[in-house]
Amino acid sequence: MLRHAGAVPVQVRVKVAERALGLEVCNPLTAEIPGPGRGSGLRGIRERAALLGGRARTGPDAGDWQVHVDLPVR
Repeated sequence: MLRHAGAVPVQVRVKVAERALGLEVCNPLTAEIPGPGRGSGLRGIRERAALLGGRARTGPDAGDWQVHVDLPVR
């Protein structure tokens, strides 16, 4: 997260259920909401999650920047 958010605290949560794996990474928003980058970072996360039959959501939420991924467990 240092690359994208700078030197801010980051929380990582992993939740495992019978048929699902959830991953959440969040950090406090800095002065600016990130704009589109040069790479495939956030878009790539969403695409890879979809390829595995899951989904990913990214963006600001309640003063934090969040990346939330849900994947099926087979």
